[in-house]
Amino acid sequence: MSTKVNVNWVKDMLFDAEVSGHHVKMDLDVQFGGNDEGARPKPLLLAALSGCSGMD
Repeated sequence: MSTKVNVNWVKDMLFDAEVSGHHVKMDLDVQFGGNDEGARPKPLLLAALSGCSGMD
C-alpha cells in the first residue's frame, strides 16, 4: 500500500498538504509571520502520532 502526499506553498507561510484527496492547511500565527489560516505543523505532527497510536 502506498500513500501519496503532496505539499504546496500557497503564500507567505501558508502551505496546503494533500493526502489521499484530503487537504490540510498549515500556517503560522500572525506573531510568527503567518496569517493564522491553518494549523501549525508541529501540533499536526503530534496529532498524527496520536492518531497512529490510537489506531494501531
